[in-house]
Amino acid sequence: MRLALVIALVWPMVARAEPSAIEGERGASIDARVRAYADAGLFSGVVLVAIGVRVVYEHAFGLADRELGVPNTPATKFHIASLSKPITAAAILLLAERKRLALSDHVATYVPGVPNGDRITIEELLTHTSGLPDASSTADYGTWSRFPQTPASLVAELAKLPPRDEPGASYSYSNSNYHVLAAIIERVSGQSYGAFLDANIFRPLHMTSTAHHGDASQIIDGLAAG
Repeated sequence: MRLALVIALVWPMVARAEPSAIEGERGASIDARVRAYADAGLFSGVVLVAIGVRVVYEHAFGLADRELGVPNTPATKFHIASLSKPITAAAILLLAERKRLALSDHVATYVPGVPNGDRITIEELLTHTSGLPDASSTADYGTWSRFPQTPASLVAELAKLPPRDEPGASYSYSNSNYHVLAAIIERVSGQSYGAFLDANIFRPLHMTSTAHHGDASQIIDGLAAG
């Protein structure tokens, strides 16, 4: 199981855009602005702008695979990197709503080995106020991140590092907070991180082209190489 790619190579989810659209002067103005970046080689991807449920602009730019020269299309799926963090947070809040955990619970209740885990709350993980360091920013990250990872193995990497600050003392963005939250989701739900998201968020919301790319050997149609 591989949990690596972008969010500092950690939670690679993929999402798909809808068919292309350029509506009126507003759409033309947006197109001109985005094309300036694309033509300068500063942007590759798909832009969608909507007012309510009405799409006023959507267009693809650049290549989904530079090596093979495959262009992006409005149907291209992308790794969404740290945009997956709000989805992880939503999963935790669902478990709290269902009384499977409380945001005031200490991390050690669910996941052993986390530095200061007996004093850090789940809420502090969610809000990046846990004081935990970022295992994705260490000097050896480029080495170990090349291998398959699980929430448990990512927590094990975190366990090697000293705390950055006292729990609740300050805000400090750390991917490790969300590694631990993924491990809590698995521990509390009895499902893998991806399976829980699929059953409780993606399928209920009809997000049929969104998934956790936890298996690097899995072939995903239309996935951009990122």
